[in-house]
Amino acid sequence: GIFAEICRGLNQIGEATDASISEMNAALRHLAKGDLTYVMRDGFVGVFAEMAHSLQAANDAITGTVLAIEATSQIIDGSSAEIGSATNDLARRSEHNAAMLEETASALEQMSGTIGSMTGLANEAKDQMRDISSHAESGNSIAQEALAAMESIRQSSERIEGVLQVIDDIAFQTNLLALNAGVEAARAGESGRGFAVVASEVRALAQRSSEASQEIAQIIGTATRDVGRGVEMVDNTADALGQIVGSLRRVQERIEHIAGAVGESQVGIAEISKATTELDRTSQQNAAMIEETNAALTTLRGEADQLVSNVAQFNTGALSRRDTAA
Repeated sequence: GIFAEICRGLNQIGEATDASISEMNAALRHLAKGDLTYVMRDGFVGVFAEMAHSLQAANDAITGTVLAIEATSQIIDGSSAEIGSATNDLARRSEHNAAMLEETASALEQMSGTIGSMTGLANEAKDQMRDISSHAESGNSIAQEALAAMESIRQSSERIEGVLQVIDDIAFQTNLLALNAGVEAARAGESGRGFAVVASEVRALAQRSSEASQEIAQIIGTATRDVGRGVEMVDNTADALGQIVGSLRRVQERIEHIAGAVGESQVGIAEISKATTELDRTSQQNAAMIEETNAALTTLRGEADQLVSNVAQFNTGALSRRDTAA
């Protein structure tokens, strides 16, 4: 009757409930074991159908998440390996650059010392050239003074020659007068004998004066010629000294220019050395940062491997990228 139908209905409901609960329990057991491949059968009704649908959706979502985590872990692992290789290469290059910078800094230091010595030598040469130029200018001034003195001697000699010419003329006239006086004394006879003696003495004195003036004129002429040659030599010496002074001034200017250029080079090398030292310090800091980065990458790869290992506990029914690569 009706009661029997009710009992059969209740039995059917109970069996359906037991079957649904048993099926969902089986799905949960597979999920607990990490098996995400289990698919529940169809046939759920009512609220059990909604629960089964939600449970399957959760399983699918977990499967997608696990696959995404596995793929991301593989990417992290690969990227970490690439970054690690790049940082290792960068570390080697940085180490090589640091060694080169140290060698460059050492070479610059030696060069700076050499240029410092060159600067000192250039300054000493500049001072010496200044002293030599000063002495040459003094010699030139002395030569000019000697030239002026010799010119004065030449002019004085010319004046003396003029005076001697006058003396010679006077002696000639005196000799003529003495001759005339001797002639007149001879005409006077015995009374003019004393006057004739005086006239003879005067004539002899005039002759000696003429000879002496001629001898002096000859000596002065020789001296004048010697002075002329001396004037010419001193003039040539003055010209040579003038040229030497000009050359020394030009050499001094060039040495001063060289000293200035060397000084500027020393300043530039000091700045380059400072920059090189700063680059070396930066390279060492970069090397330390690279070591820290490598350590962080090692830790990251370890965490990624651990994550892959944890994800591998889930069976998604698909080959992982690592298995595919293997």
